[in-house]
Formats: sequence, structure tokens, C-alpha cells
Amino acid sequence: MVYNNKNTMNEALYLKKKYVYLFKKACFVFVFFFSACFIFAGKNSSQRSYFSNGWFWAVDEGESRVYKPMESVDLKKLTPYVTDGSGFIWLKYEFEIPDNLKGSNLSIFIGCIDLAAEFYLNGSLISTAGRLPPNEFCAGAAAVACTFPYFMLNMQESNTFLIKLFIDGKGGLKQIPFLSTYHDVQAELENVTFISKMLNLMIAATEIIMSIFYFLVFIRNPKDKEYLMWGLTLLGTVFYLVPYYIDSNLLLWNSMSYLTFQKLFASIFAFVTGFFATSFMIHFFHDRQSKSVVAIRLVLLVLPILITLYIPSNNIFSRFLPVLFLFLAAQIGFAVFSIIRNFLNGRIKQVIMLVSGFIPVLIGLVLDLIIKVMLEDTSLPLFTVFGWELTGGFFMFILTYRFSTYRKTAEYLNEKLESEVADRIKELKETNEKLQMEQDESNREMDLAVHVQRSFYPQIITSLNGWDMAVHFRPFAGVSGDLYDFYIKGRELEGLSLFDVSGHGIAAGLITMLSKNIVFRVFNENRNEKLPIVMEKLNEAIIKAKGSIENYMVGLILRVDPDGTLEITNAGGPPPLLYSNRSGTVSPIQTDKKQFGMIGVADLPVSFQNVTFSMAGGDTVVFTTDGLTEATNPAGEEFGQERLIESLCNKERKTADQKLAGILKDLTTFVGSEPLRDDITLIVLRKQSDTDIEELEAYGDLEELEEISDIDELFSGSDSLGIETMR
Repeated sequence: MVYNNKNTMNEALYLKKKYVYLFKKACFVFVFFFSACFIFAGKNSSQRSYFSNGWFWAVDEGESRVYKPMESVDLKKLTPYVTDGSGFIWLKYEFEIPDNLKGSNLSIFIGCIDLAAEFYLNGSLISTAGRLPPNEFCAGAAAVACTFPYFMLNMQESNTFLIKLFIDGKGGLKQIPFLSTYHDVQAELENVTFISKMLNLMIAATEIIMSIFYFLVFIRNPKDKEYLMWGLTLLGTVFYLVPYYIDSNLLLWNSMSYLTFQKLFASIFAFVTGFFATSFMIHFFHDRQSKSVVAIRLVLLVLPILITLYIPSNNIFSRFLPVLFLFLAAQIGFAVFSIIRNFLNGRIKQVIMLVSGFIPVLIGLVLDLIIKVMLEDTSLPLFTVFGWELTGGFFMFILTYRFSTYRKTAEYLNEKLESEVADRIKELKETNEKLQMEQDESNREMDLAVHVQRSFYPQIITSLNGWDMAVHFRPFAGVSGDLYDFYIKGRELEGLSLFDVSGHGIAAGLITMLSKNIVFRVFNENRNEKLPIVMEKLNEAIIKAKGSIENYMVGLILRVDPDGTLEITNAGGPPPLLYSNRSGTVSPIQTDKKQFGMIGVADLPVSFQNVTFSMAGGDTVVFTTDGLTEATNPAGEEFGQERLIESLCNKERKTADQKLAGILKDLTTFVGSEPLRDDITLIVLRKQSDTDIEELEAYGDLEELEEISDIDELFSGSDSLGIETMR
């Protein structure tokens, strides 16, 4: 126990050191990355003349504009200066050219602006950024700079620089403009554009490649949906970042209004990306979502999108977007719930791995809140975007590692499986050889049992005074649970019995061999007793002989009295059918008195009744076990007593052989390809008349037997003892 605990502690310590190392590495990359951004953003030149103080503003009222002074810090957010947050504002700055810049090719660095603007020097238009109404569009993510034509500048006097800025819900200058040489301004323009635009463009390109990679991994492993969801999350991020790396002069935007552009990329793709990101975090733990949870999440996705589509203006959109993001917060709440639940369920390793991946984006979010919201400094880029890129890289490492682990595990299992399969095949081969030997031995024993049982049953009798008889005996499984016997004295038939033992196979066959001699003995020793009493004595003898064996029997005994009267007592077997040759009708032979019980069940009350009847010449009695009437066709229908009666009524079948062959032929036609599932014993007993003896002899020795033999081939699917025919 101490050894196991020690191993567990070592493993936990190793995992802790591993994740601390990964966290430190991520933080180092994060700090290094943003330090570089600060260096680029903070680069300065002693030649620059910043327009930091002395700004004036005025609303667009034609030639009667009245300029008022304003603080330079207000340049970043000019929405309060216009009515309802939408309209034009004029910004004016008067400057003189410093001595150190006189004679140089001068430019002014303006930086990134919202939304669109025109720039004037001493009353002349020198440049534009974005598109002004009526087809307004933002200037884009790139920084703006203007070159001052030398002939427009007043070298010895004051110059006036004007900015006509369009504001709609948001607007302002993100950096403080400055005057400097052309080369200095171009260098700063490239630095700022790299941070505000090109870096985002590279991030988007990287995420497209990463999303394709995850899609391919998902195709290889469709069960691991976290790869699909993370790929869709990255792809959604690419579209969400479009405003941060597009140019306003792209032909794509010429047919799209700025409001539609904002709705699509700043709102709809934000909600779609949040939905996929939440799905990724849930599938990361392989959690299953109920239908109700999926429905709620879809509502949180669709509802803000529908609201966004109905917003009428940019001004309202800018004000209402933070409220809509509450839906996104609720969406992410499901991921937070999944994280907490898995943490409480002990999946701490997976939770730490997931939360660690989102640390860079969380740090970037905090920095943006401090710098852009609290300090109101819009000159720096969005750190959340860069943090998101680091998060994407982190999960690329994690998911790739997970995929690699799965693959190595699968390869190991395949190799191990091949080895185990080979060993198993060898074991199965040896087992099959052993089973084959045992099966051969079992077959030999079964053949012996079949031979022994067959020797117990009556053999073919060539003639019997007054009776024409035929028997079909078909075991279901080698040995049969059906038992029949004829009681003959000389050439006179004194009776017969037919019983069906419960069950199949060897056990039922042994009971038949045990019972046959008992039935024979009880029948012969009680010739003067009433047949119900004989059946009761048989029941007592069978119970005593078989002991605790659970098998029981149902069946009947027929006794032929010296005066030709026939008497039957039936103990639960199918009732025999009596065919009247004179009327052509069939009636079951059964008592209308109350009787109950079966043979061989200890402590079970029994009450047997007998039925007495007589037969005229040409009349026929058919005895059968339930294996015949309960035989089914492919549709599941039983052959039944009605079809047996219909077959028996065929007047073209005269002899017992013909009737038996006809019944079997009708049975095989009915069952078709459906296999038999029970033993079948069929006995046909026909009373001869003086007029048909010559007809019976005219059939020859084998005519009916050949027909029956053809029927026998239809039963070749089961083990057969053949057909026994008595005449």
C-alpha cells in the first residue's frame, strides 16, 4: 500500500511540474509577444511634432461653423459631440512648421480612425479614409497618413489642418496625430499597420490552416467531436476578425452597407464562434448533452442573431451590442457548468488542461478591459485577439498530443490484438479438434441410442386379420420422445398405445425406453380392468419407476374388445380422428365427461374417462402426436387439426398407406422450407371390409411405400428412423 501511494504521489508531482512548465512557457511567449508590440507601438522620433494640444471642434453647419476648443484626450471618443451619436464633426488644428522640419518632405501621421474622414490642408482636400455617406464604410484596420504637398504649406505662417469625420455610434482618432518627415511617418505607418492589421491577418491565415487540420483529424476520428468543434471555432474566429484586417477599398464591400457588415462580423459570427467554443469545451470532456440543453443553447444562439438582424442603424447597434453579448455569456455558462461538474467528478487533469488553454485569452481580456475601458487608451491593439491566438496554439498542441496518444494506443492494441488473435486461433483450433473428437464420440453414442430405441419399436407386420395399418415415426433429434406400441395376440389386434414424453433428445428417449415395457406389462396384466383404471395403474407405475426425473407423458391407450368394440382412454394427448367411409366425415374421438391429469407427475390428481365406439368396414382412425398438428410454415401458421381432417377426407386415398402418404405430402407442402421442431408419430388404423381385400392385394408390395419414400426425402433435414408400414 505504501508503494502504491508513493507512486501516486510521484505521478501527481510529475504532472504538476509538467503543467507548471507549460504555463510558464505560455506566459513567457505571451509577455515576449506583447513586449514586442509595445516596442513597436512606442517607437518615437525627436523630429516629430505632436498635435497634442490646441484642437478645436465644430458640427457640420455649412460655412457658419463655430469652432470650440477640446482636449486631445477626447479625440479617441467623439460620439458625445454629435447629436444622437451620429453625424459629421469637424476637427481643426493650427500649426507652424518647426525649424528642424523646414525644407523636408513632410507628412502627417493620423493613425487608425472610426469611421470615415476627409482631410484638408489650408482649405484643400488632400486625402480620404473610408467612405462618407450616403454609402458610408469604415476606413478599415490600417493606419492613415497624409503627405503635405510642399506648395500648400506656409513655411513662415500658420497652417490649418482640418478633419471632416463621420461618426455613427462610434468614431474618433485612436492615436495622437504628429507631423514629421515622410520617411519617419511611413515607418510609423508600417509599424502601426503591422500591429493593427497585418498581425491579425497572419493570425487569421494561421487559424484557417489549423481549422483545416482539425477537420482532417475529425474525418479520421468522427467520434471525437472536440476536433470538429475547435476547427469550427477557429473558422468562426477568422470571420469575426475580418474588421481587424480588411481594407475598405475591397470590391467585396462595395455592395454591402456598413450596418450589414457590422451585423455580420461583429455580432453574428461572435455568437456562432461562442456557440462552437462552448461545444468544444463540453466535447473536450466527452460529455453528453440532453435534448433540452441543446435546445436552450440553440435558442441562445438564434435569438440574438434575430435581434441583430432587426436593428435599424449603426448607432443603435453600437449601443445594443453589449446587451446582446449577455446571450453569449449565458452560452459560455454551459461550458463553465461542464468544467465544474467534471472537476467535482475527479477529472482534475482534464479540467486543468482545458482551463490552462484559455489563460492567455483571459489575460488578454483583462488587459483590454484595463487599457481600453478604464484607461480609455485605444492606441494599442486588442490583446484578447493575440491571447486567443496563443490559446489556439495551446489547444493545437493538446489536441495533437491527444490524437497522437490515441493513435499510438490503437497501434499498440492492434499489435497486441494480432498476437492475442493468433494465440486465440491456436486455442480455438485445439478446442475445435477436441470438440470434434467429443462430437464424433457423441454421434457414435447417439447412433447407438437410436439403434437401441429402434429395436424397442414394433417391426413391419405383413398382415393382420381385419386391419390395414401404416405408421410414420420421425424423431426430432436422433432419439425420439414419442412412444408407440401394438398389442397383438396371434394375428389379432388387441390394442395400441401412443404417448409423447416431454422434452427432446437423450433424456426423453430414455424415458420412452423405460416406459415402453411398463406400458406393455400394465396393459397385458389388466385385460379385464376398465381402461381408465389401467391408465391410473400405468401412472402409478411410471411415477415409481422414474423417481425424481421431471419428464412426464401425455397420450392414449386403445383396446379392441373381442366383440369388435373399441375403447380409448386419453391422458392429455391429441384426440384421435375417426373417418366414416360411408358418410365421408371426420369426428374427433373424445369424451364429454370431465377428466384431467397426465402420466408421471407425482402428487398430481388424475381422473381419466374412456370412450367406446365401433368401426365399420372402410372406416379409419388416425392417431398422432402434437408434433404434426403444431408444425408451422414460414408465416408462423400451424398445420392444425382442420388441415389434418381435410387431408384425411380425401376419398381418392383408400388404403392406410395412401392416407398416411397423403397426410405427409400435405404436411410437407404446407411447411415448405420451415424446419420441423418436434417429434412426429402418425398411426393410420383402417378397418378392412370384405369387398376391399382384393383391392389391397392389387396394389402390390411397394407402390404405396414408394410414395411414402418420396415423402421421406422431404424430411431429410432431421435425423430419421424411417417409415414403418403395417398392413
